[in-house]
Amino acid sequence: MVDEKDILVDFIKESYKVGKSRSEIKDVLLKSDWNEKVIDNALSKFSDVDYPIAVPKPSIDISKRTYFLNSVFFASLGTVIFCFVLILYSIIDLYLPDLSGSYVLSLRKSVRMLMSILICCVPILWKFGNIIKKDMSKSQEQISSIRLRFVYYTMEIVLGLVLICAARTIYVFLSGDITLCFIIKIIIFFATCAGVYFYFRPEIKKAEATNE
Repeated sequence: MVDEKDILVDFIKESYKVGKSRSEIKDVLLKSDWNEKVIDNALSKFSDVDYPIAVPKPSIDISKRTYFLNSVFFASLGTVIFCFVLILYSIIDLYLPDLSGSYVLSLRKSVRMLMSILICCVPILWKFGNIIKKDMSKSQEQISSIRLRFVYYTMEIVLGLVLICAARTIYVFLSGDITLCFIIKIIIFFATCAGVYFYFRPEIKKAEATNE
């Protein structure tokens, strides 16, 4: 079966041969109901120069760089989320009654350590996030596909954690051991998972629209 994208690339090559400009090719494809993102990706494979035939751009092996950037980004993201949730949990525990002084001191030390990790990871997350956005703004399809793979892996992990937490909540509820502290922690956990989902949702919808 011939790939739809290969058909589009062949069409662009033939259009250049008969003297059509880049804008004319794009216009006729848009009128034929092709997705604009797919068109731009196909046109980006060729240089916009005045020449009788399509001049391909040199292919660049970006996979290693992209994997590295996204690996650091998602590792930092996971660390930031983990520390942030634990800090909130520790704050809740600090304000519970009947805590021994040593336990409170231990919690405060834990919060300081988590805050230190958070302060280190947030700049890394911000910096690598900006680098990835700049790379993706170049409309390089390979970058988008690798990035999307990491996003789907993250969504799978979040879904697994949600199912485990939901099972734990049901178990505690049926056992009659549910407390206000537990309820607050569950709300924080589900809110965090929802935040991760809605943060990546635009990327997932954009990728789905491109592949239609």
